[in-house]
Amino acid sequence: MSHEQRKKPRRLTVVTTLLICLLTAGQSLPERSTGFGDFFPGDFLEYWVSARLLLDGKNPYSPQEQLALQRSVVPNTTRPLMMWNPPWTLFFILPFGLLGFPAAYALWSILLLLCLLFCSACLWRIYGGPPDRYRIAWLACFSVVPTYLTLYVKQIDPLVLLGIVGFLYFQERKQWWLAGLALALIAIKPHLVYVFWVALIVWIVEKRQWRVILGGAAGCAVAIMIPLMFVPAIFGHYFGLYSTNAVPKPFDWKTPTLSTALGLIFGLDNLWVRYVPPALTLIWFIFYWRKQRIDWNWTEQMPLLLLVSQATTVFAWVWDQILLLPVLISGVVWATRGGLTRIVVAALVGFLVIDFAPLLVMSGVLIPEGFALFWMVPLFLLVYSIFRIQTSICFSYSRPRTIIRS
Repeated sequence: MSHEQRKKPRRLTVVTTLLICLLTAGQSLPERSTGFGDFFPGDFLEYWVSARLLLDGKNPYSPQEQLALQRSVVPNTTRPLMMWNPPWTLFFILPFGLLGFPAAYALWSILLLLCLLFCSACLWRIYGGPPDRYRIAWLACFSVVPTYLTLYVKQIDPLVLLGIVGFLYFQERKQWWLAGLALALIAIKPHLVYVFWVALIVWIVEKRQWRVILGGAAGCAVAIMIPLMFVPAIFGHYFGLYSTNAVPKPFDWKTPTLSTALGLIFGLDNLWVRYVPPALTLIWFIFYWRKQRIDWNWTEQMPLLLLVSQATTVFAWVWDQILLLPVLISGVVWATRGGLTRIVVAALVGFLVIDFAPLLVMSGVLIPEGFALFWMVPLFLLVYSIFRIQTSICFSYSRPRTIIRS
């Protein structure tokens, strides 16, 4: 039997195992309180309905129109699921509105799974993992709770992750225009990576990499123009949604963030308190950039930027932590280079930091609700910072790099 023939059964086994794990986890996760009853369509319902409304020239950000169309899928729903993502998000979900809900739902589920598999394998290579051992990255990805939460809720985060991976991949190859194009995907949830945006702007000005701006502008322009062709007032509808009292707004939810915790301490009406963590973070970044600007390396800096962003953002859910996959994969690559002891220690720390608390929430043990996890990402950031200090380097990459003069 040839080497290639031996590899095919292994690939099939790995993929089959991942699918079984996904289906099993989906059945074990708790029902999200949405009023949908037995069938939980996840957040894809709001994406699909928004796409259908846009194709019909209607307002995707109207609670009334959302509820009416959502009831055609789930008749017993009592309140609409609203899409709070900016209008350019509609460009990426528009094709699914051309299909009936069952077919679109199935394709969306497959797309999210493929995105995670693809991003895991790419990150494994980006951070210097042996190319023939990329299955370790799959195992790492599907060993953490946020992966299953993202797939269960049918969140759009894997597409944002695809943008992050695309940016890392193309910037490493000095393909700046394509790196800029990837920014359109990251912009679907800009608040989750806000420190990255600040770093990107100052880096572009410092290095004069205007091609990144051109690529980003081109990608975002297309993503904006298509929805505008169907509904010219789409931005007015979007901003109008934030002024309505028909549905709870993002700041009304008790999301598991440090910002929300401060809001609960000082009063949710004091919105300024919730912006204290981002403000302090931006001050920190000024000093950090001054220290790192000369030898700035996006591959090395991205994990920290993602962690700091999510630890201090004003709004995030536990499943949004899937965007921290670059942190996880880079850590796994480092662990696999240090022998069995390092692997075991890293796996134990990873479980305690990433999985232990969410599992307690899902099982209803000790922690009553998801908001209690507001400390999770800050703790992850603390552990990662200690690791960086102890190793004195971000990560060492074994893969040789070709420097292309721009």
